Amino acid sequence: MLRTKNLITFAAVVAVASLCITTPSHSSPFAATAVFSGGNNGGGNNGGNNGGNHDGNHGGNHGGNHDGNHDGNHGGNHDGNHDGNHGGNGGCNGGGGGPVCNAGGPYVVECGSGPLVVNLNATGSTGATTFLWSTNYAGAVIADPNAAQTTLTFTSSSNCCNAQFYVALTVGDGTRTRSCSTVVRVTDTTPPVIECPELAKVICGMDESPASTGTPVVTDNCDTHVQVTYWDRIVLQSCAAERLDHSVERTWRARDNCGNVATCVQTIHSVKVLVPIDVLPGTCPNVVTLNDCAPVRIAVLGSATFNVANVRAGTLKLYGEHCAGGPVIPYCAYANDVGTPFNGDVTNCECTDANGDGFLDLVFLFRRSQVVSGLGLANLPSGTSKRVVLVGRLCDGCSFVGTDCVKVP
Repeated sequence: MLRTKNLITFAAVVAVASLCITTPSHSSPFAATAVFSGGNNGGGNNGGNNGGNHDGNHGGNHGGNHDGNHDGNHGGNHDGNHDGNHGGNGGCNGGGGGPVCNAGGPYVVECGSGPLVVNLNATGSTGATTFLWSTNYAGAVIADPNAAQTTLTFTSSSNCCNAQFYVALTVGDGTRTRSCSTVVRVTDTTPPVIECPELAKVICGMDESPASTGTPVVTDNCDTHVQVTYWDRIVLQSCAAERLDHSVERTWRARDNCGNVATCVQTIHSVKVLVPIDVLPGTCPNVVTLNDCAPVRIAVLGSATFNVANVRAGTLKLYGEHCAGGPVIPYCAYANDVGTPFNGDVTNCECTDANGDGFLDLVFLFRRSQVVSGLGLANLPSGTSKRVVLVGRLCDGCSFVGTDCVKVP
């Protein structure tokens, strides 16, 4: 019997690639115009005079003194030597100067039922004097968005398996800014906690399903709808003379939506129906002489709550307690009111010599020689009592058991 549930997987939020934005320290009021001379004049760079922008003589490359790029007088804009790139338009995180943006991460946090905290760290950013954190996670709170080291607090949903969102960082040095981003991943590696029901006992014929024997208590750090299933293993008893008919080892399995699994085992005891019996009805104590040809009578006693007509006579067997002897099979059975159920301490071999009580009993006859040899009575010291067990099946298929004592003269 399996009970399943639909597993809902978070749509993973794709982390945004690093963003690199550079703001120049000053801007030109002029539109930059590139003037190209015919052929490959200027060595593949700018050649000629830039009206209102660059002004200079290009000798092979740019007019003036150029070391790999261009150098000249920028009319109304800026004047200086450019080495490598244009100031303010450099490559990501450091090209052309400016601060380096490093948001740390990726950050990994274990799913939980309460608020989760991520320690953000931008101390890997070099040349930065200002910081600004932000996130796309709705409801998340950044303790101090302007600090290099701060915390981000958020509450995950009930389905947080492998979810992720991003955190953006912008750093500045007073003149230029850089931006970057990183990922926060929410994982769940913690299995559910499962606690099985206590030992359950049922009488043969009673319901053994979880509705009667109980279900486990299951909790999880994140998933509120853990999938719970079970399977049974039936363990039969090696000795037919025991009250216990069989055990059920019920293994419960709890699986959360991230595939984490926990199990526990519940034990259920199914016991035989207990019926009253009387060895040598009408006598007490139940002395079985060893050298006698008369059969040994043992009666299954009827009562207001037990009808002996439900006994399948061909299934009866006689054992010593805990299978210490037997089985001995009866050779004959008949119905008669011969005894009365005894409510005393049968475990200490107490008994009654009461006869019929008005309810029909089922009397079984056993050959004395088989009882003596099969139960090992001849090996017992004189005056010793031995507990015996009568087992069989009822018409509904359930097993029953009855106990009494015999005494060696």
